[in-house]
Amino acid sequence: SRPHFHVMSYSVVRITMIVWHYARLTGEEYMASHAVLLCSMAVGATLVDLSGEWNLTNSNGSIKATGTVPGDVYTDLMRAGVLGDPYYRFNDDAYKWVGRDDWTYERVFSLTEAPSAALLVAEGLDTVCAVSINGVAVLKADNMFRTWAADLPPALLRPGSNTIKVQFQSAVTYA
Repeated sequence: SRPHFHVMSYSVVRITMIVWHYARLTGEEYMASHAVLLCSMAVGATLVDLSGEWNLTNSNGSIKATGTVPGDVYTDLMRAGVLGDPYYRFNDDAYKWVGRDDWTYERVFSLTEAPSAALLVAEGLDTVCAVSINGVAVLKADNMFRTWAADLPPALLRPGSNTIKVQFQSAVTYA
């Protein structure tokens, strides 16, 4: 009998940014109480939901597709027509290359004004990845089963367009 099919999903469950224009919370305060977040929103915090459409590329740029967050690489590649049904016949063997490649999700988001402080919160980053905003590394993750938070430097975000990038390293090559 064949082994059970299992893929590494390179998933992003949720990625959100909280920006303050007046008061500021630390990452620990946000993680400690959701009520603190609601209270701080009354004094000038804005929640920036980064869910939605992202650009997905592999390590050498030969594959480009539209990605969705929350989501994962395999589902995005199936939507783009790059992969067929991974459970059909021997596709589990044929698609092992996906787990051996590195993948990047990237998108542009806009802010109306530069915040005085910001916190990036990410959940379900599977598994080894680095997050950068406007080309500056802000977070490294290596565990899908926890929430990651990073206080962002005040000068990092600017009014108008900003770019966030989540670069996943193959867990196979990482191990």
